[in-house]
Amino acid sequence: MKTKSARSHLSTPQSIAYWAGFAVMLTGLVHLLAYPFVESAVWSGPLGYRKLVVFGLSAGFTLVTMGWLLKFYPPKPRLHKAMMSAMSAALVLEIIIINTQHFRGLPSHFNVGTPLDTLLWSTMGLSILCFAIVSTTQAILAFGKLVGSPAMKLAIRTSMVLFFFSQLSGQLIVIHGMNHVLQDGAFLIENVASSTTYGEAGNLKLPHAISLHSIQALPLLALMIIGLGLNKRQQELLIWVSSIGFAGVTFFSQVHAYTGRSIFDLDTFGTLIMIVSLIGFLTPFIYATTAQILRLAQPSTNKRPSLHQPLSA
Repeated sequence: MKTKSARSHLSTPQSIAYWAGFAVMLTGLVHLLAYPFVESAVWSGPLGYRKLVVFGLSAGFTLVTMGWLLKFYPPKPRLHKAMMSAMSAALVLEIIIINTQHFRGLPSHFNVGTPLDTLLWSTMGLSILCFAIVSTTQAILAFGKLVGSPAMKLAIRTSMVLFFFSQLSGQLIVIHGMNHVLQDGAFLIENVASSTTYGEAGNLKLPHAISLHSIQALPLLALMIIGLGLNKRQQELLIWVSSIGFAGVTFFSQVHAYTGRSIFDLDTFGTLIMIVSLIGFLTPFIYATTAQILRLAQPSTNKRPSLHQPLSA
């Protein structure tokens, strides 16, 4: 007798996201491998190879994940194909522009020094906005019907909320960056290097990067829970604890960035928040990993690891 489960076949929308995502990831990998052999290459800064590597790997991984998550959504071929096509085109275009500007020896972000640079930056800005709008649509759809385990359904929904925050955080970076490089209507190219820094050391990219990858972290936890014999309430408890911890790290790093201080420059209260949030995020992963190891080590699959007992108390 068949039961409801996530679709196992690869749909056309997923194929689009996978092909585009792996292609984008390949650009990051190529630059990572090439970096040691390029004599004039620098790692950090607006013209650093780190930017090419991080954007390629992160954007590609994001596309692949968004496509993979579709297996837990009810089939909507036309809508999903349009969504994956738009998101893929947006991120591929962004990566092309970033690489083009790098090989021109110019910064890609917040560069409005010439009409061509302005056109490229404006085009990239529109692609980022397009991706944000379409990914928000996927986030909204996540609150409709989903298939999969209780843990996976909740993980997708909570991670999509955090992913939506990453898009808002990204727009805040753009607003701050443009205000930083344009002073009294004049473009200051020397300010590009600090365009994502608030005050002396506030890192606006950190909360954006953290929340961007919530769509990998929380569904991964849901996959780790599979086979542990937990009931719906127990599964959801683990996801909630990790999600709240993840949100704590994300939101605190966002607020802290606007104090103009580094994330390593914390007062006692800030340190406490970060420690509690990290413990909340990591504890379910530690529990699931340990329980899976114990389960695999047992000769009989009918026995549950003793770690389950506290949850059912």
